[in-house]
Amino acid sequence: MKAQTPEAEEIRKRKIGEAQKGKTVSQETRRKISDAIKGKNNPMFGKSPSVETRRKMSVARKLRAPPSDETRLRMSESKKGEKHPLFGKHPAEETIRKMSEAKKGKQLSKQHRQNISDGKKRRRNEQSLIDAPVKH
Repeated sequence: MKAQTPEAEEIRKRKIGEAQKGKTVSQETRRKISDAIKGKNNPMFGKSPSVETRRKMSVARKLRAPPSDETRLRMSESKKGEKHPLFGKHPAEETIRKMSEAKKGKQLSKQHRQNISDGKKRRRNEQSLIDAPVKH
């Protein structure tokens, strides 16, 4: 195939796209295409977006409408309990040690300390209601 001008290449791609519209691809073909562009074969492998590209992505994200309350609820429900990716998993001792070291010496703001206090009081109160004997 001879080298084409960028315009001719664009026209060729558009024609192929039009010819393929409405056709479905088998699961096996989808898997093959997926495997063909993974890892080092991916055109973006090892590359990072430029500062300008990251700025454009940021602007596009900010222009997107926020998810509806219904969508937010579905997203929340999809990650609760056993469906959460970390459900039943526990950090290694080394990880716990690293997290502890990272927190040491950090000063919490007054508001943050107040929020922690309020949360503990609320949980303590809820627990006392659960533990209280039932009067008949």
